[in-house]
Amino acid sequence: MSRTDEARKKALGLVEEALNASLDPSTRTSTLIHYAIRIARITLDYENLAWLELEVTPNNAERLDSATEITAVIGIDRLNALTKTHASLFVRERTDPLDATKDSIVSLSVGELEEHATFAEGIIDDCNVPENLHTLDAYYAHERNEKTLGTTRPALYRDRAVLARIGERVVRYLTRKERELLFSEANASVFDTFRLEADQRLSEMCPTAVEMFNAAYRSFEDGEPESLSHALTSCRRLLKAVADTLYPPRDDEVLGIDGRKHAVTDAQYINRLVQWVCESHASGKTRSLLLTSIEDLGKRLGRVDDLTSKGVHDQVTPQEVRFGIIQTYILLAEIVSSAPPSEDVAGDRE
Repeated sequence: MSRTDEARKKALGLVEEALNASLDPSTRTSTLIHYAIRIARITLDYENLAWLELEVTPNNAERLDSATEITAVIGIDRLNALTKTHASLFVRERTDPLDATKDSIVSLSVGELEEHATFAEGIIDDCNVPENLHTLDAYYAHERNEKTLGTTRPALYRDRAVLARIGERVVRYLTRKERELLFSEANASVFDTFRLEADQRLSEMCPTAVEMFNAAYRSFEDGEPESLSHALTSCRRLLKAVADTLYPPRDDEVLGIDGRKHAVTDAQYINRLVQWVCESHASGKTRSLLLTSIEDLGKRLGRVDDLTSKGVHDQVTPQEVRFGIIQTYILLAEIVSSAPPSEDVAGDRE
């Protein structure tokens, strides 16, 4: 079982535990949130991790570590955009239902809210007037308790209402994750088959392909700006290695399907891939799709080359790197699936 399968299975188990726990009235909302945070981390769901962390650590300073973790994956621009949405939901869910004014927003963490509610329940339980008190003492005790209850009951209602709103959103998140994980599990065999076939063909055609992809993954997981650039550089090297196999570099220019001559030297690996597709696919949708994919990926990697040459690494976002790696893998899988066996390729070029 792969790491991805293990993570999916573990996350699904936690989702089922959390949803079962949510049916028990005694389960604290904070317990469900901590379940959800674990699930978000296991499934790399950093966008939802951002609002889940906000519920347990509303103080900005306390969220510094998690914000750094999330930013490394989704980028600061995406996190800032999500923060605005999360702040709006935070205010809406935590507005006092009895006093919908700006100053009535409850900014406590979910754990603090639960403790506050428990404390208020204890105060209310203590407001029972003993039956054996003198009438006058009982009157004053009753008056004192009514004043206490007059402020404690609304506060308790507010806390319970806010916790209920947050709990409902967490349960909705858990049910969505359950559906996603079940769908992912049902379709895992399809993608696993695709991956195994692609890996085998890539390894046959380019023995160093697997290590190049591993290098890209390692750089991406590091999360540092310069490492992100290196991840896409690894993708570029992989494309060039496949191009070297399919269409070795030539000094003379070749005539493309656009009627113009193009350089196919060692550095022009994108041109060489394009030329191979044009020569090996006479026409049809397959050629058109492959050419579009090559052109799009070439622009993405070209942008990284430009930034790297200028020493500007922090403009390469994690999303761009993630999509670049995925796009490279899918494109090469399509190319090698339509290519003849490697020995035939070598024979044609001799």
